[in-house]
Amino acid sequence: MFGFLDSNYYGIFVALAILVYFIIVKFLSKDDNTIILMFSATSSMVCLFCSRLVYVAVNFAYYIFEIENPKAMFFVWDGGFSLTGLLLGLLLSLSLIKKYARDYIKLYNASFAALGVFISIIRLAERFTNVGIGKSLSDDVTGIFVIKDAWGFSSIAVYKIEALIALIIAIILITLFIKLYNKKSSINYPYIVWLFFILYGGTQVIMESIRNDGHMMLLFVHAQQIFAFAMPVIVSIIVLKQLRKKNIKTSLNVIAPISFIILLALGMALEFVLDGRLHFNLKLFGISDFARNYILFSLICIILMALSIYIVYTLYKYDDKKTLHN
Repeated sequence: MFGFLDSNYYGIFVALAILVYFIIVKFLSKDDNTIILMFSATSSMVCLFCSRLVYVAVNFAYYIFEIENPKAMFFVWDGGFSLTGLLLGLLLSLSLIKKYARDYIKLYNASFAALGVFISIIRLAERFTNVGIGKSLSDDVTGIFVIKDAWGFSSIAVYKIEALIALIIAIILITLFIKLYNKKSSINYPYIVWLFFILYGGTQVIMESIRNDGHMMLLFVHAQQIFAFAMPVIVSIIVLKQLRKKNIKTSLNVIAPISFIILLALGMALEFVLDGRLHFNLKLFGISDFARNYILFSLICIILMALSIYIVYTLYKYDDKKTLHN
C-alpha cells in the first residue's frame, strides 16, 4: 500500500522528506509560521492530487483497456504518482496562497531552492519500491550505483544517482538563494524557480533514459523524459517573453528556438540509438558504445541547460543593473 497510509519504510521516508522540506523553506523564506502552515496544508493536498492526476492521465489506457477498471484510478493506496505532477501541484499551491505571503516571490524561490532536498530523500525511498531501476549491467560490475536483484543480476541504481543529483541541485540553489537575498532584499523574478526547472529537467532527461522500470511509459518513451525536456524550454520561453516586454534586443530570440529544435532532434535520434532502433559507427576514445551514447546524450543536455541558464542570466543582468540604477 502507499506509504502515507500504511507507515512502511517508503512512508517514513516521505514523512521525513516533507518535514525537512518545510523546515528549510521556513528557514529560507523567514515567513510567518501561519503562512508556512497554510502552505504545507495546501501543498500536501494539491500536490498529492496533481501527482496522481498526471500519473493517471499518462496511464489512462492501462486503466480503461488493460485492467478494464476505471475505478482503480482513484485507488491512491495502490501507488502510482508523478513527480512532474507534484511540481505542478507545488506551483498551484504557491499561487493559491501568494496573497497571504509577506514576499511571495521570496517564498516561491525558497520553496524551489529546498525542493532538491525533498526529491533526494524521495528518490532514496524508491529503494523500497519497484521503480528507480536502470538498464542491466554485466554481473561482475559492482559499485555504489549498482544494485543486484534476488538472482544476482546487476542493474544501474538510477534512484541513487537521482538522489545525488537532486542534493547537488539543492546545494547550488540554496547557496544562490542566500547570496541573492544577501545582495538585495527584494527580487523581482523567481530566478531560483526557473533555475530549478532548468537543472532538474536537463538532468532528468538523462536519468529517464537510463531507467528501465517501465514507469509512466508513452509507447516506448518515458513520459517523464518528455516533461523533463520541456521544463528548460518552457522556462526559456517565459524569460524570453519578459525580455521582449522590456524591449531588450537579443539574438537569443532567434538562436534559442532553433537550438531547442536541433537539440530535440539530436536527443530523439540518440534515444533511438540507445533503444537499438538506430545504429551508427563512431569510435570515441576507445570506449564502449553504451558509454559513448550517454556521453553524447549528456552533452546535449548540458547545452540545453547552459543555453536556458544564459537566457535567465540575461534577464537577471538587466534587472540587476536597473535595480542599482534606481
